[in-house]
Amino acid sequence: MSKERVSSKVRKRQIAVAAFELICAQGIKRISISSVAHRVGVVPSAIYRHFRGKLELLESVLGLIEESLQRNLSEARATSCEPEVQLRHLLFLHTKLIRENVAIPRLLFSDDVQFGDARLRKRTYGILREYIGGVRKILDEGKEVGRVQANVDSAAASLLFIGILQPAALIWHLSEGSFDVTRQIEKAWEIYRAQVFSFPTGTRKNGQEDTR
Repeated sequence: MSKERVSSKVRKRQIAVAAFELICAQGIKRISISSVAHRVGVVPSAIYRHFRGKLELLESVLGLIEESLQRNLSEARATSCEPEVQLRHLLFLHTKLIRENVAIPRLLFSDDVQFGDARLRKRTYGILREYIGGVRKILDEGKEVGRVQANVDSAAASLLFIGILQPAALIWHLSEGSFDVTRQIEKAWEIYRAQVFSFPTGTRKNGQEDTR
């Protein structure tokens, strides 16, 4: 019985990954149960054993995106005890994620999510709220140890951090990859860093110890 549950879970993930890959390749509008089934190598009826339809399948794809964002948060927090280093690492993990997975902006900026089914909107909102909450936690912890300026509003600064990413990601997506999203984010980060963080004596402004 346990083996059947694991098998079903694995198959469900395979289907979600296939849908994610198809969104990368051709956008969300052309995704169908039959196209996903063909990519997985099963008949369409096999998809319906795991998902009731396209909407539920898209929710599962959003779950993959949520996993990636939370994994990036965990990795960033493990890099250093310095909030500046954590957030800089998170920023460029997120940039890498977007550059390597065009399905993310294609899905999050799609009409299906922004103006379509309320369930998709609610799911997307929850994912972003949790991610922004992770950023806010880093900033709050930074304030407690004096690494983030005392007058910085953590809630506003966490949204501003996401604001470094989203416009650049949108322009990159609209330009079909020709816009230098990494360079733009690097410049925006320098502005953000200067306004948010404190730099104690003996620490360089890149967050590394000054050993001179």
